[in-house]
Amino acid sequence: MSRAGVEILSPGSAYTPAGIAALLRQQGRRAGGDSGYAGRPVTELITDGHDFIKLRTEYSLPERDARRFIEQAIEREAAVGVHPHTKCWFLVHVDESETPVIGNITPHLQPLDGVGAGDDGLSADRFLELLCAVVDMYLRVTREHGLVLDLGLSNFALDAGEQIFYLDDQFYPRDELSALPEFLAALLRSQAWLDTRLAGLLGAHVRSAVLADGQDAHAVTVIAEEVRSAFVAQQAHEARAALVGALQGEDGFSWQPHSTSPVMALFADIHSNAPALQSALDYLAGRDIDHCLVLGDVVGYGPHPQACIDLLRAQDNFSFIRGNHDHAVATGHMVAGSTSLAGWTINWTVAQLDEEVRRWLGTLPPYLQQDDWLAVHGSPRDRTFFNAYVYQMTYSENLDELASRRLRLCFHGHTHIQKIYYREKGTDGETQQANGALGRATQALICPGSIGQPRGGEAGAEFAILNMETLEIEFHRLSYDLDTTVRDMQRARFPEALATRLRLGQ
Repeated sequence: MSRAGVEILSPGSAYTPAGIAALLRQQGRRAGGDSGYAGRPVTELITDGHDFIKLRTEYSLPERDARRFIEQAIEREAAVGVHPHTKCWFLVHVDESETPVIGNITPHLQPLDGVGAGDDGLSADRFLELLCAVVDMYLRVTREHGLVLDLGLSNFALDAGEQIFYLDDQFYPRDELSALPEFLAALLRSQAWLDTRLAGLLGAHVRSAVLADGQDAHAVTVIAEEVRSAFVAQQAHEARAALVGALQGEDGFSWQPHSTSPVMALFADIHSNAPALQSALDYLAGRDIDHCLVLGDVVGYGPHPQACIDLLRAQDNFSFIRGNHDHAVATGHMVAGSTSLAGWTINWTVAQLDEEVRRWLGTLPPYLQQDDWLAVHGSPRDRTFFNAYVYQMTYSENLDELASRRLRLCFHGHTHIQKIYYREKGTDGETQQANGALGRATQALICPGSIGQPRGGEAGAEFAILNMETLEIEFHRLSYDLDTTVRDMQRARFPEALATRLRLGQ
């Protein structure tokens, strides 16, 4: 196949059609596999040691579409500004074919995965600086352009002046920073020079960069927890601990409950409804039950945020996790997907609480865990801990998550519906009855309902009591002075829809 007819499309390029054509006559290599080159297996790579050509043979486009593809790539790369400045896009017109080959050429730079640190490469401290520069580039591109870079080290390279450039032709959709923990875990697995000192410096830089990027501390917590749970070799455990500790900084937390007891209550979604909370607390006192897991969303939707927080903080043996409404009130940042009603009450609640109380909400841990159970507001699979739901379409995959983590039980809120999803002898099921299914289950997801705003169709303060030794569970729904709550909502000029929802248990 002749490769004559090179047409350069990048304006002002120093490359010439004749020079590219000469390089094209050399033997190409396929990326991936055992080729020694990173990239898509359908991409053909050609180099003479000075310049590097990629032929995007995965595309078979009519000439008009191929031109438009390149024009868009040139425009996007110029706007983002992370590729080598001399990168040149071209078309190869092959014989009489109506589908030219799309290609680009750059100077042959040294990818970071081939540079290394230590005796045969850069100093470890210098290589760490380059990794930090990669993180900064990733965050800038996401912030300014809503695009994501592939953080594989083979996609970043140094020029002679040790400036970093991005090599991948592709940008990817916004990923809510999910690539960062994957990148950090991959470094722990592949970079033996990354000791506790350097790992701590890397973690501190990532934390500082993410916060400077406009993210809140919870975003850093999410990254830290994903690194903590990622697989790394035993010899990298100390470095990982240093990295995670530096990521958490002053926002570190204990995932152990404050205290436990064989019999404990499960509260969730109190939502600033003090009469409902008081009714549940009185019931526990009558049975001498003083241990409770509060599964998030103390505030939001209701008119009594301060009263509910005061009631709960007065309990000696209660353990708390943070819900999405707690987080929004603590930070002043609305969680994506929040409804207009939720937004109204969050803004109202922020105005009712002083800084110390909001700070307390913000310091609540995102999850609690012991050997065989997990407590989380949202779902076990939710990397953010308090946004995803356990429901009919997701419960099986959440049971899978428990099994993969060797956990038997998960206590969660967020749905406002009393329910148990369980797995027994390989079969998944659900129940709203305390019928012994828990004791037979290998995994189970337990929602105690909502203290302050149930959505199962009945009004009342909902919660559960669980005996961890016998795995017997009781679901409760208590009447309370709902009229007082509604009256206080009206006095504060809450949207009427919130009071209606409360009366109907919806």
